[in-house]
Amino acid sequence: MTQRSPDERSVLEAIEKDDAYQVIRVISDGASGRAELVMRGSDGPFMRKKYPLGFANTDVVARIKQLDEPLLPRVIEDYELPDCYVVVRDWVTGMSLEESIVRGRMAAPEAIAMMDDVSRAVGALHSVGVVHRDLTPGNIILARDGAHVIDFGIARIHVDNAMHDTTHLGTWGFAAPEQFGFAQTDARSDVYSLGRLLGYALTGIRPDDKRYEAALNDRRMVDPSMRAIVQHASAFEPSARYQSVGDLARALHDNTVSEDSLWYEFSIWRRLPLTVKSLVNPPRSQNKVASLIIGALTVLLACVFMVSFVESAMGMPTPVWQVTDTVFGFAFVMWGIVFTGQELIWLLMRYGEYAGCTRGRRIKRFLIRLAENLATGFAVMFVASLIANLIYGPRP
Repeated sequence: MTQRSPDERSVLEAIEKDDAYQVIRVISDGASGRAELVMRGSDGPFMRKKYPLGFANTDVVARIKQLDEPLLPRVIEDYELPDCYVVVRDWVTGMSLEESIVRGRMAAPEAIAMMDDVSRAVGALHSVGVVHRDLTPGNIILARDGAHVIDFGIARIHVDNAMHDTTHLGTWGFAAPEQFGFAQTDARSDVYSLGRLLGYALTGIRPDDKRYEAALNDRRMVDPSMRAIVQHASAFEPSARYQSVGDLARALHDNTVSEDSLWYEFSIWRRLPLTVKSLVNPPRSQNKVASLIIGALTVLLACVFMVSFVESAMGMPTPVWQVTDTVFGFAFVMWGIVFTGQELIWLLMRYGEYAGCTRGRRIKRFLIRLAENLATGFAVMFVASLIANLIYGPRP
């Protein structure tokens, strides 16, 4: 029997480990690696990320494995194949912060609760010297047990006395300036990203959008005390920021939110269905022009169809009150159907097993927006037919 070298044996063992997983779905596949949703027999699902050799920091994974923090995904195992480094971790079921904002921005108390969880998870990373460097809305998962921080693909270990990072990576708008070569990243770099995340949650607008600053300075949208915390956390100079995620979390809890923000959080308005709120204030993620066009066409075509249907059924011109009655009933039923469909899509998107899938996320977003637009049209038609009934007086 041929004796294998230790290196050959370790490669064979890694291949056996890799083959034990069944790929359920490819989440993403790009230059930074391939992410897959996998099962191992009846165990799972898990997230398996395959990084190009030299891209992933194995020391980071080793330190994360030491942590026992439920808001960080548990590393199941890691191994090296001939062409890549593989990390298998828990799959976190839930919706990303980015997907959640599709439904509307967060009120201050809701954003503070989310930041509590994220700060706790990031603080655990900092306790073992790891800087995440990629705290973006897509990497914050809102699960039933809290907000989880995922994806450590560009995380690094802080090196004392280093002038700057070896690799300059990060998401524009959320990454700290030092990630692009100004200085070495440290815990304050993640504080910067958390400040940007907080601003995004409160405004519903990405920091790299030209509307962001105006929204952040709109006191009707962001309480001035909350804005001050966002600006302090995301100061350009690291020494001007909160010096730790703990300092940021304490500032949020010491903050006194104005009555306006508290009213919004506990008001009936916040609890209203999205389709009802969209009649008065369509969400920023919704295309208002498309909403107007689809709503108007829905009303026009439905009215023409119902008038033609009633007249053909009666065999004669139909009284206005009878047409409005029919349109009234039709609009009410259709609004109920579309509204129910929208809520079902939302539940699937929030709690579905594959909520993190990029393609699935785009399809579900499209369906939700389409349902919003159609429901808005039917709701307008419902109100218009009700007004018409009142105008044309009692039925004979």
